[in-house]
Amino acid sequence: MGKSELGRRLAAVGHFDQARECFSEAINSELAQFAVVDHVLSQERLSHLLSRMGKFRDATASIQTALEIAERELAPRAIPSESGWGRRLIYLNRCRASAALQYLYAGDFESAEQHLRSAIDSIEPWANDLPAYVWFQYYLGRWYHDLAESLTGQQNMAEAEEARRQSLAAWESASHSDFVVFLHGRGIAHYRLGELLHRTGRMQQAAEHFEMARATYEELAARQPDSWDCHWPLICMLANCPAEEFRDPARAVELAVRALPKHVGHCWRYTALAQYRNNEFEAAADSVKQGMRLREGGDAIDQTLLAIALHRTGRVSEANDASTNAKTHLAEKRPVFYEYLGIDAVNRLIEEADVQSTGRAILYDLAD
Repeated sequence: MGKSELGRRLAAVGHFDQARECFSEAINSELAQFAVVDHVLSQERLSHLLSRMGKFRDATASIQTALEIAERELAPRAIPSESGWGRRLIYLNRCRASAALQYLYAGDFESAEQHLRSAIDSIEPWANDLPAYVWFQYYLGRWYHDLAESLTGQQNMAEAEEARRQSLAAWESASHSDFVVFLHGRGIAHYRLGELLHRTGRMQQAAEHFEMARATYEELAARQPDSWDCHWPLICMLANCPAEEFRDPARAVELAVRALPKHVGHCWRYTALAQYRNNEFEAAADSVKQGMRLREGGDAIDQTLLAIALHRTGRVSEANDASTNAKTHLAEKRPVFYEYLGIDAVNRLIEEADVQSTGRAILYDLAD
């Protein structure tokens, strides 16, 4: 097993520091100097890992290096029958899409959209013509999801809805759609489309997608009971679904405490959210703080969660300070790790904090 693959596996189980060492060794190894694809893949994986650790500056530098090499060395120059054509096409566009995520985290939603459309346009024509390339559908599902996030950040809900539906269609059309990774993507696609429909007042349609998301999430958790990656979507839904009839915060807390790794900083925010919804306000504040300690001080999501938890404990002044910090982070375009909760959920949490601090609803536009 190569160092990059070992790093991927370590990251998947939350051993971030060891994973980072593996990726760095792969990037600096003599083998990587001669295997461009492996080098690019390691840089791209390292970028995502660093983002999860809250090290956004290093993450951006890593993916920019990968993208420069990929644009120069991996652009396909021949027909699909050429050996390695599909692999080079995928990894070039993985770099474009990963660069888009860094723009998304930084609040530059327009640049994120541009990079994602470039990635999608490069592989979409081949997805139906070459059905054996099952991973084309996988990446289309992921990239349309991220495109919808960037469009949501711009408040372009009509195009965001179209992207959500394209993402769902890609997951559903894959020939290996019963694989765990495809179930995972399909469940999230249903849930995020449900959020958008709920946000735009189509409650019955939203409920139908929430039902399908919940069923998929339950299947995932049952099929892989020891995988935290197969539990966080269910935890977030049970804690924070906008249609409150789908919430079960007590169960969300139980799952979070049992399934989420304690050494992964961003996982503490999902535990905190579940605790907050279950009226465990002191515990929620403590969980947020623990996650912030593990992620370079946290980001605007952590500050917002801290604000609403502290407010419910009666520490209004501290809560207002945290809420102000969150808005300052967003206004200054400091990076925010949206990836697991999603922009719509973050918007709702910010609105909730505003209601607490002012007594009236204020829509906070991330595109400002």
